[in-house]
Amino acid sequence: MFFLLPAVLYNDFFTIAQKKRVGYTVTERRRGICLDVFGMKGAFEMNLLEAAAIRVSRRSFIGPIGEEDFSYLQELAVQYSGLAEVEIRLSHGLAPCFKGFHASYGMFSGVEDGFLLGGAHHTADHMEKLGYYGELLVLEATARGVGTCWVGGTYRQDMLPSTSPELVDIVIAAGQVKQRGLKEKAIYSMVHRGRKSLSQMYRCDETPPDWFLRGVECAALAPSAVNRQPVTFHWMDGRAFASVPDMGDFRPVDMGIAKAHFALAAGGDWQWGNGGNFIPSV
Repeated sequence: MFFLLPAVLYNDFFTIAQKKRVGYTVTERRRGICLDVFGMKGAFEMNLLEAAAIRVSRRSFIGPIGEEDFSYLQELAVQYSGLAEVEIRLSHGLAPCFKGFHASYGMFSGVEDGFLLGGAHHTADHMEKLGYYGELLVLEATARGVGTCWVGGTYRQDMLPSTSPELVDIVIAAGQVKQRGLKEKAIYSMVHRGRKSLSQMYRCDETPPDWFLRGVECAALAPSAVNRQPVTFHWMDGRAFASVPDMGDFRPVDMGIAKAHFALAAGGDWQWGNGGNFIPSV
């Protein structure tokens, strides 16, 4: 089964040295780009590739999502739910899920809004679809100045604002954020130790095409559970595909997230599943 990607042009964002937006200063750092946030407010334009380059997980929030942004992201969530045959919705009222040290190990503060991802009918590719479309929502939120963070289990499921909390598989915390403080920087440094080099992200039996390398570069910026980056991209016998060692824990979600990043930069369609092929549009 193939799925279509939003029409986003590749902008060679890895070569950007510095660009300024309303409330933003973006500076090149290694092969990616780091973002210093000053308020996260104001009118600006950013495509999903630029959002992928600056996205970082945010765990300290200063307020709920603005009304206009909330409506836009909620509408997208409904559209993606239909495309993927899953249930994704943006919701208020997540504060009780993250209260207390034991709920979130003290890593989150100020959470009020978030995406609830799940569904009653679990297909073989259910979790991968949640990862793929959830990450598209993360990048859309980033492009609008909304901070986000994937949350696998450090929240109280029984306190979710849902009539069927047992059907929620994963949460994406979201909201207004400000410049990262010492606590967030310390958590970021802790969870980003030992990240893979670009060469560790792919395997090939010959020189791969440029679009493949662009895809891998963007996938290297993708978040993953406990930062393990389990997805490997392959160029073998003239075809591109992605794999994870096994489909346990949250690896299918990680695979969906990484595939979304890859496809945005490479341009094309993925097959669902471990070992699914990538069909480039070029």
